[in-house]
Amino acid sequence: MTTKRLPCPKCGTPLTVGDNLVGKRARCAACNSVVRITEQGLALQGPQETPPDPPGAEAALMECPYCGEYLDEELRKEASDVKNPRRGKPAMLIGGAMSVVGLLLWIERWSKGDQRLASMAAILLGAGLVVYAVGRFIHWWQWE
Repeated sequence: MTTKRLPCPKCGTPLTVGDNLVGKRARCAACNSVVRITEQGLALQGPQETPPDPPGAEAALMECPYCGEYLDEELRKEASDVKNPRRGKPAMLIGGAMSVVGLLLWIERWSKGDQRLASMAAILLGAGLVVYAVGRFIHWWQWE
């Protein structure tokens, strides 16, 4: 499969399209206009210019969440297999911070004899450990 960078007929923004997308539609990320991909290049799609695609023809296209260009089914499958190394990390960081703060508060309050605040700090510690464990599970599950 070869790809070409063609300018949008409406705004001139270059779009990257594959030769396997000839005859299908795409949306320009800059001006949001729908264009039809032809062998000669891109053509604006108006309601009266071309007949509608048969049912299910649009199902093969999916908009890329990063650049807004349309992907075909094969590229969509490849994109969905990409793993995000940061997935679950924010929960792990927040849970770890909650646990540390809860532990420090518990030690300080317990040493001063304040049982009420020590028990609240213990709850914060426990909640932090749960949030950390959930983030760790999400991170592990993605790489499994």
